Amino acid sequence: MAGVTTEGFVTKTYAEILSDIETAQKGLLGNDLDVSPEQPLGQINGIMAAALRELWELGAAVYASRDPDGATDQSLSLLSAITGTTRRAAQPGTVRLVVTLAAGATLAAGAVASTSDPTNRWVTVESVTNGSTAEASVEVLAQQETPGPVPAASTTISTIATPASGWVSVTNLAAAGPGADAETDPVLRRRREDDLQGAASSPLDAIAAALRDVPLVTDVVVWHNSTSAPDADGRPAHSVEALVTGGADAAVALALWNAVAAGIATYAPDAVAVSESILDTSGTLRTVRFGRPAAVSVYVSLSVRVDPARDPGDAAIKAAVVAAGDALRAGEEVTRAALLCGALGVVGVRNVTNVLVGLSALGVADADLPMSPRQVAALDVARVTVTRV
Repeated sequence: MAGVTTEGFVTKTYAEILSDIETAQKGLLGNDLDVSPEQPLGQINGIMAAALRELWELGAAVYASRDPDGATDQSLSLLSAITGTTRRAAQPGTVRLVVTLAAGATLAAGAVASTSDPTNRWVTVESVTNGSTAEASVEVLAQQETPGPVPAASTTISTIATPASGWVSVTNLAAAGPGADAETDPVLRRRREDDLQGAASSPLDAIAAALRDVPLVTDVVVWHNSTSAPDADGRPAHSVEALVTGGADAAVALALWNAVAAGIATYAPDAVAVSESILDTSGTLRTVRFGRPAAVSVYVSLSVRVDPARDPGDAAIKAAVVAAGDALRAGEEVTRAALLCGALGVVGVRNVTNVLVGLSALGVADADLPMSPRQVAALDVARVTVTRV
């Protein structure tokens, strides 16, 4: 049975459609009618059956478009938008560039620097001027030219792609904040469910859901103090503390202000605090505070055995270890097992015989490295040592 059934929408197969056409023809014109594929009528029937199959597929897609678990692509985007969840477009990463300029030189917005890969390009979004009488370095904000999760480790953006008068050199002292691909269907489905649950659940869940909706936000933790006195973690009475990874400061602050109930203070300890001023609906300037996880530089030393015929090189092993560390959330300890698995995932690595982690190159040890709730591990290829055994 095909069509809308008690089990949902069931489509007819090509063979079923073709059989129905042939049965109808023979019922009208006789059972001796030759409808074999090599005959003209058989060829026509095949064309008709293929076209009708496309209509059945269209009907199935229309039926599925009403179901969040079945809708895909634009249908899922439209369905999610009904309840206020919109698909996120691809987002560019951001980075602070250190540009060296000649005395009095100005670097206009739109200047482009790149890594050794000429396609990994970063465009300045503001103009900067060296107001001194000698050559000097100044910082400028830049964003990825092509949105997406393109990495740029510290000191790798060192090529001037669009030379300009007075622009001497460029580098990035810290790794770029990664961008993101356009949101996939599975991620959009999950975020839609989170948004719906947050709107009908506890205030903390609703605040976290609102913050997760900010573009490029990758992680959110929310605490609160509902008492009339400061708590053991330093939160003032009747306050909310949000620890947010990713997203623009102003966008996060606005989302937090809109999500927190009137009369509740926003808090973050000074060591991790970001303070933003926004205008509320009455036109009054309000200060919103939230936290950014404090990045803790982690050093890693590992001993590996590789296949000489498929040696991946130290750079690939280091990058895999850093990628394993980048997956850690705020407050998660750095486990040697996770770093070991990252290295073992590199083609050509036969074994990892030892993994040491620590807070300095000389302080690495054979023990997992804990993080406080407001800290996040920061790994970099420059702090990973690979020893061949």
